Amino acid sequence: FRVPPQPLAVCGMGPGTWYLPDEVWHRICDHLQLQSLLTLRRVSDRFPKIVHECTRQRPPVVLRPPGPCLSWTVEYFQATTSRFPRVWLRLARRSINDRHLLPVAAFLKDSCTVESVDLAQNSVTEVGCRALTDALLTNHTVRTLGLQSNPLRDGGAISLAQGLCTNTTLEVLDLRNTAIGILGAIALGEALKPGAAANCHRPGGGLRHLILQGNHIGDVGCASLSEG
Repeated sequence: FRVPPQPLAVCGMGPGTWYLPDEVWHRICDHLQLQSLLTLRRVSDRFPKIVHECTRQRPPVVLRPPGPCLSWTVEYFQATTSRFPRVWLRLARRSINDRHLLPVAAFLKDSCTVESVDLAQNSVTEVGCRALTDALLTNHTVRTLGLQSNPLRDGGAISLAQGLCTNTTLEVLDLRNTAIGILGAIALGEALKPGAAANCHRPGGGLRHLILQGNHIGDVGCASLSEG
């Protein structure tokens, strides 16, 4: 593929703005997905501002997978997201249980495009949280994870707390109305404490917002979270 030697100014977006037409961007994506990360670094080194600005300015693609949950596979998610640099995965109110969540979690392990995952109002339990925790150990792009109105209970919160110890990119974790009690709140609080666990590279990761409305964490749970 050939990249235009001079950037094209976009009217109304300020001076010095870089822009690539959609067809050029898709050709770049098609090329890069067949090459190694070394190729991506070479392209970024040669055209750093083009690649950065084109990625930043493009709005995220909101993906709502069609069909029944049992038809979802890792290959399906890889194929549908590979062409887009930013993806928001919307899976709320889809009757997703722990079995349905397994291919989603497996896909997230190696995904480098998904920034937000919405799993609200499903049937995810502690088992599904363990799969999501495994994904958080290696995923470096998801910044928002919504699990509100799922029966996670204390076991699910404890599993997620383990993931928070090593993940450094998750910024928003929504756990409203998930039946979390005192034990789950204590585990989350411990994960947020500086130096609380030996395996924490950055305690609490990059978490900025932990939403726990609608749970019964008690005074002890609140105290533990306030210390984190």
